[in-house]
Amino acid sequence: MEDQSPVPETLSPKAKRPVLLTALCIFASVFFGLIALILLVALFYSGSFMELINTYTDEPVSYGQLMALLGSMFLLVTAAVAGIYLMWRMKRTGYYVFSIPILTVCIFQLSMSRIPVFSTWMLVMFIILFGLFFRKLR
Repeated sequence: MEDQSPVPETLSPKAKRPVLLTALCIFASVFFGLIALILLVALFYSGSFMELINTYTDEPVSYGQLMALLGSMFLLVTAAVAGIYLMWRMKRTGYYVFSIPILTVCIFQLSMSRIPVFSTWMLVMFIILFGLFFRKLR
């Protein structure tokens, strides 16, 4: 006969990811991944990008300012992608790793007068939607 040993109660089965969280993680990783890719390309072509910005703005932007802005935005968006990966793995720290950089981007966008508020609200909605699944994360 087979020897069936009881499973201890302390071992719980792996937490199953809700379908909506799966869809949200896929959509957010594609969205923020594309933004990170665009920022990376902009870093490499920052000279042309700087000329374009200076053509259409009143205040000229220096090369150092543009590199600092693009580099910091790239790091923040990359950290957000890492947070999405952690939430995909059902880790609670992923929510914090995602939310802190996105809130930083939101504060920056709200401080700039020419950035539409809709894009900021879209980022806030990502934080709220991921927050709905916070209790499911380990």
